[in-house]
Amino acid sequence: MLFVDDAYLISKPKHATVMRGSNVTLSCRSDKHDVNWRFTAFDNSVSSRVIYANGTLYKRNSYVSYNDTLYLYLVSKQDTGIYRCEDRDEAAFAELQVLGE
Repeated sequence: MLFVDDAYLISKPKHATVMRGSNVTLSCRSDKHDVNWRFTAFDNSVSSRVIYANGTLYKRNSYVSYNDTLYLYLVSKQDTGIYRCEDRDEAAFAELQVLGE
């Protein structure tokens, strides 16, 4: 019997709780495909959005590097939510909670 490992994500993001104004790094790597990031706010204040792994700023405070790491700078309450990394065949998520007003 041949066993094939279907998992492609070799690094998955971890949940984080940070203070407003902090910087956050969420790591996710696939050994087979490019990874895209999707953000969904806890309070549904904004619709789910994709943050593509293209090495450019998505909005004023988020950046996805070419190694599929998501960087968030000077986080605010609006950054609180679920960050999901996805390759073509697998997905993982991390919850980010931002504290402080």
